[in-house]
Parts: sequence; C-alpha cells; structure tokens
Amino acid sequence: MAFFPVVDVQGVSEPCYQVELILVQDGTLSILTLVPVSCSQRPDDTIPVVSSISLQADPSISYQEIGLIGRDADGDTLDYELLAPASDAGYTSAYIPSQTPKLYVTRATDFSGTIVLPYRATDGQHFSEPANVTIEIRENTDERGLGMQEPDPEVYSSFEVSRFSGDLFGAPGEAPTLPPSIDLSSNFPIPGYQGSQGSCVGWATAYALKSFQERVEEGWSLNTTEHLFSPAFIYNQINRGEDKGSDPGEA
Repeated sequence: MAFFPVVDVQGVSEPCYQVELILVQDGTLSILTLVPVSCSQRPDDTIPVVSSISLQADPSISYQEIGLIGRDADGDTLDYELLAPASDAGYTSAYIPSQTPKLYVTRATDFSGTIVLPYRATDGQHFSEPANVTIEIRENTDERGLGMQEPDPEVYSSFEVSRFSGDLFGAPGEAPTLPPSIDLSSNFPIPGYQGSQGSCVGWATAYALKSFQERVEEGWSLNTTEHLFSPAFIYNQINRGEDKGSDPGEA
C-alpha cells in the first residue's frame, strides 16, 4: 500500500487530493481513498522568490544583459516573466528568453534617466511576488583620458632612488664586479592583454610588484588561473571607478 499526502488532479474545481493507493495482484496501482484537500495545505509547495536589482549603465553602451536573481526552496526549475512592456520610454526592446534567467535590454539612443523593469518567476505552480530591475543612466560630463599626459618632472624627482645593498663577491681569484645584467624574468608571469583600458601604469605597477613578491616571498606559480590578477583592478582603484587616466605617482 502506498500513501501520497497530496497530488494534483487536472480538470476539477479543487485540484489537490489526499490519495491512498493499493498495489493489486496484476502489479498495477488502484486508488483506495481519494479525499479533497486545500492546495494551501501542501507542505512541500513553496512560493518562489525573486530579488530586486539596481545598477548603473554606461550611456555609450546601449545593449545590456542582466542576470536575474530567483530562488525556490524546493529546488524547482524557475521560468522568468517580464511584467514591463516590451518597449517603453528609455528602451526600445526588453525581453526574457524562456527558461533563461537573463534580461536583455536595448536602451534608447541619448536617453538619460531611470528605467524600471518589473519581473517575476514561476515554478509551474505559483508566481513569485514581483521585483524590479532598476537601471540608472546618467550622462558623464567628465573628461575622459587614457593616461597619456606628460607627467610632471617633480613627480619623478620625488621618487626614492634604488641602490644595491649587500655584500659583493667576485669569482675566486677575481675582484668583485657588478654583473652587466640581471635576468629576473623567471620571477614574472607571461605578459597578458591590458584590455584597451589605458591601464598601462596600473598594469606595470601591479605586474612588477605583486607578481615578483608572490614569486619570491610565497613561491607561487605565476601562470595559473588561481594567481592571475587584473590590471584593471589597480587602474580602477586609482581612479575610483572613473576612466580618467593615471600617472606613476598615483599608481
């Protein structure tokens, strides 16, 4: 005998039933009892939840892909639905592909302001409460540069001068002499792509200091994904997230 607390029965006014089944001699299951119950009594049927999302968009980039945030305590697959019009003030197109947690938005040219796009999710039984995707587009009036300005000579003059410090030994029977060159290439990773962000100063600083320190002091391998770093992180840290270029003193 098998007991199922709640099942759905299609085509009736009260679709949830408490069912008791019995296995008969021919190997099939037969309904022993069928008792209507309220669907709200289903202990394993939770309502999905979606989260609001806020972001600032670059006005020079009109097409945007936004990952939606939804969860279901039962682990059910969620399907997302856009509640906003397919086009409206500020955008020419907005849609969510079926069974894809992505919102695709094409913004109107020269638009500046706020776009609010409500959405919801369903597990096939219930819809979540709506949440909003809020996109802020503000015109950037700051001058943009790539760090190509000629640095002030006073900046260079303020840098400390590096000198060799330590004992110098020559080969047996020869006077101590400085080597014509020192090859430290084994302590640096393979150069990567800067990403056309004008991040040359930040890249050079991080490349030299961080990678050399990790190699010499930590003994880390330099060309594995675990130890790669982004030059854009240094560049954006210097500029507080704004693309205004940088100079050696800031780096």
